[in-house]
Amino acid sequence: MKTTFSILILMLAATGLHAQGTAFTYQGRLNVGGTPANGTYDLVFTVYDLPTGSGAFANQTNSAIAISNGLFTATLDFGPGIFTGPERWLEIAVRTNGAGSFTTNSPRQKITATPYAITAGNLVSGGLLSGNGGGLTNVNAVTLGGLSASNFWKTGGNAGTTPGVNFLGSTDNQPLVLKVNNAIALRIDPATFGPNMVGGLAAIRPTVIAGGVRGAVVAGGGAPAGPVTGNGGGDFHAIYDSDGTIGGGFGNKVGTDNSNVDDAAFGTVGGGVFNTAANYASTIAGGDGNYAAGARAAIGGGAANQAWSLDSVVAGGVNNIIMNNSPNSAIGGGHSNLVQTNAPYSTIAGGTNNFIQYGLASSTIGGGAQNSIFVGGTPGNLLTRSATIGGGWANRIYGTVDPELFLNPAYGTISGGCGNTIYGYAATVAGGCSNVAGGDFSFAAGTRAKANNPGSFVWADSQAADFNSSANNDFSIRASGGVRLSTDTSMFFGSQMRQMLNLWSTQYGIGVQTLNTYFRSDFGYSWFKGGVHNDSQFNPGAGGTEMMRLDPTGLRVNGTFVSVSDRNLKENFERVDSRAVLEKVAALPVSSWNYKSDQSSRHLGPMAQDFYAAFGVGPDDKHITTVDESGVALAAIQGLNQKVEQQHAELKQKQTEITKLEQKNDLLEKRLDALEKIIRSQESN
Repeated sequence: MKTTFSILILMLAATGLHAQGTAFTYQGRLNVGGTPANGTYDLVFTVYDLPTGSGAFANQTNSAIAISNGLFTATLDFGPGIFTGPERWLEIAVRTNGAGSFTTNSPRQKITATPYAITAGNLVSGGLLSGNGGGLTNVNAVTLGGLSASNFWKTGGNAGTTPGVNFLGSTDNQPLVLKVNNAIALRIDPATFGPNMVGGLAAIRPTVIAGGVRGAVVAGGGAPAGPVTGNGGGDFHAIYDSDGTIGGGFGNKVGTDNSNVDDAAFGTVGGGVFNTAANYASTIAGGDGNYAAGARAAIGGGAANQAWSLDSVVAGGVNNIIMNNSPNSAIGGGHSNLVQTNAPYSTIAGGTNNFIQYGLASSTIGGGAQNSIFVGGTPGNLLTRSATIGGGWANRIYGTVDPELFLNPAYGTISGGCGNTIYGYAATVAGGCSNVAGGDFSFAAGTRAKANNPGSFVWADSQAADFNSSANNDFSIRASGGVRLSTDTSMFFGSQMRQMLNLWSTQYGIGVQTLNTYFRSDFGYSWFKGGVHNDSQFNPGAGGTEMMRLDPTGLRVNGTFVSVSDRNLKENFERVDSRAVLEKVAALPVSSWNYKSDQSSRHLGPMAQDFYAAFGVGPDDKHITTVDESGVALAAIQGLNQKVEQQHAELKQKQTEITKLEQKNDLLEKRLDALEKIIRSQESN
């Protein structure tokens, strides 16, 4: 594939290699395939009398010319008789050092007036002097032009000069030039309100200071050959406004060739190449192709950076832009970052392809890549003002002026992470990836946390699924590994009566009432010892034991059950008719049955309706309390005991009466026996 060479921005100048010589210096810029060349190249220079066709006068080959960043300098000497008055054109051919054939650049370059200064050395007849002065003797220049030796400057210096009277300079309205080695080192141009100064290599190149400009300074640097237009166009040092300064470099400008005089007064370019300080007191420290268009705007360096707003700053980097009407905004560096129009006081610290849209004041992006703060539609009233993205990748703070979907993420903050979004007012994403803080004053962090309700706080662990807020002002956590507090941490829920803890919506929970804590359950409660979690009802899990259960059928305890019966906790005491209780117990229906929820277990006892109707104790006719059931049993036992004792007393009394009757009967029998003996005795007599 053929290599494409191009030589750009060329310029010629006479050199002071030796007096009356024919050599001159040629400078240019070489691009290879559109990129500034670096390395060693061979160049062939040929002089023609026509811009095209034949008619070559002479040529010269310069081998192994070192070229850095496209810039090169070559000394040319075609000998005498070339530059004698008629127009001349220069053709250049180039190749990589010692490799391949030469490539000829087109068109030819017209050689401007500077090389014709060589002809001054050829004046013999009709010139200023003829001969070498070898026959002159006894010459003593007491005066020069009528001036005594004390009134002109001598190479050995002068003594007794008077300021304002004696000076080194000129009195006409023409530039003052200072040469070193016969080359211009300093040029001071006259101006209405103050002189302009061009120094260094640029002083002998077509550096332009526009008409009417005063106090401008070009300290040094260089530029290629080429025609200088009336306003100084072309890629070379140029100052178009007063009090401007160019410190050095190549092709820098203060002001532009179409600006009004003094639009860029006090502008400064420190160095670099092709930089332009285009507005009042704007500054570019260096770099390549930077453009400071805002008043007092500043660019520290880098390449292709632009600062269009008042007091805006681009510290460096490449292709960073602050657009119009975003005063006091700044880009710290990085690549291809953008602050659009009407976004004052905004900052992008660095990174790449970060973006603050027009109309969004006081916004900040700390760095990272592809982060953006923007509004859909036409923004109004600085809609997303003071929004901040700390860094990361592809994060965005997004607002809209759609009247049906109004999103105002002003004061929103994304600390970092990736793919996070804010469209809620004063919302926050702490970091992580793919989180959304959509509600006003909401907070999201972790992975795929969606805080879409106002005031919601959502933390989501690393699971690959969305985790959404469920209500305004809620606190939602997805932590599959559990929630852990340090051992010295207690939990405090404030001093208001409320449902403190909800499980499985509001069907299960713990709450506080006046002087009471309650537990809410859809069905029952269990107390387990040991084991692990199991979703099955009343299941203590592997290795566990159910110690106690409370369900609609009642309370069952695996072990001793104790209920309080302290006299000090009781009142309104009344005596109980134990015999009456016994009679009611005797009349109470008792049957065997099972609970519908527990068909495997049989039970024996009365119904709550019959018990309540008989005794009128307990909370209602649906329940029998253990204290009432045992109380009725005790009263019945006491009634039974009373009945037994009464029957025993009655039996004892009857026994006593029987004993008395037996004793009377024994006495009667004895009397009958005695009477029988008397009767038999009388009968025998």
